[in-house]
Amino acid sequence: MGTVGDRPEHTIVSMGTVGDRPKHTIVSMGTVGDRPEHTMVSMGTVGDRPEHTIVSMGTVGDRPEHTMVSMGTVGDRPEQAMAMTDRTLTHAFVTGAAGFVGGHVVRALSEAGAPVTALARSPQDALSPELARLPGVEWVQGDLLEPAGWADRLHGCDALFHIAALYSARPADAPALYRINVTGTQAVLAAAAAAGVQIVVHTSTIGTIGRPAGGALPDEDCPFNLWASASDYVRSKWLGEAAALWWGSQHALPVVVVHPTAPVGAGDYKPTATGQRVVDFLAGRRPDYPNGGMNLCPVQDIAAGHLLAAQRGQPGRRYILGHAGGNLDEADFLALLALVSGLPIPPPAGRPSNRRPLSLTANPRRAIEELDLPQSDLAAAAAGAAAFYRSRR
Repeated sequence: MGTVGDRPEHTIVSMGTVGDRPKHTIVSMGTVGDRPEHTMVSMGTVGDRPEHTIVSMGTVGDRPEHTMVSMGTVGDRPEQAMAMTDRTLTHAFVTGAAGFVGGHVVRALSEAGAPVTALARSPQDALSPELARLPGVEWVQGDLLEPAGWADRLHGCDALFHIAALYSARPADAPALYRINVTGTQAVLAAAAAAGVQIVVHTSTIGTIGRPAGGALPDEDCPFNLWASASDYVRSKWLGEAAALWWGSQHALPVVVVHPTAPVGAGDYKPTATGQRVVDFLAGRRPDYPNGGMNLCPVQDIAAGHLLAAQRGQPGRRYILGHAGGNLDEADFLALLALVSGLPIPPPAGRPSNRRPLSLTANPRRAIEELDLPQSDLAAAAAGAAAFYRSRR
């Protein structure tokens, strides 16, 4: 698969199972700086203990290379949150700042009066006018895989929001997914550690939360048990999440992981997968939708959740940023869009029977209780999305 700069990018992923547990997965992503290139991840359970993860990231100085990272529970004991005073954010660095969620995070920080250094692949003059002109925001054009162009801008920042990621369902994009979502994460965390950043919020995805048996709503304590059926996007995000937690455990770099559910609202230019469902509905096409439903959440609540995770989140802990009333099956989702748009529900369309993921529902109680995650009106957010796309016709 060639090289990234002088770093080899070959990726070896073992995707079978041992019993009902995924095999150890070895991913070779090249090096970041002078760090060795191999990452070994063990997923599944140890006995009846969900999802202890062994991540091997080579050595750092004279420290041994194997690290145990816990991403769920031990037995039936949940992770313990520690009470703490809210952190003050004096200067934030945001990757993926021009994206749907990233742009709303930058906007929320600007409105809160926190100076922002915003990293985006696009030049500032290519951004929407509203985003480009936000007060207190310095835009930096750069590539995650080329930290020399932006790493020095982290100095003086006390908070990092690592939101940048590549999403694609195309098999041909698999190598790029692992490069950006895993190697890129390693580069960002390395730069944050070198700059002395005080808190990191790493944005994962709801897709890396496992699914419990019996159909209960999954929460942060559900181990990731979907490797065999997961897309390369979800696999790459899971590995990036493991790498972020490894950096947190090995470098005293406080890392909080957030798992946004499907964001809904205005400003989804690209659009995201959820935005595309709204676009399809408005065009009279039946949107593709997970058979088991999904959790939708106003994008401004997800953005607020990022700031709250930086201010109140417990390092090493994971938070689902979702809506308590947002678990909608297909009929509920279609009814919501019909309500806010005034349009009829499009007729059923033929779809492949092996669509994935099957379900993206979730239980966001931890973030609501521990972070005080807002729970705005979901119908208003959907109406905002519909109005946004109609205005762009």
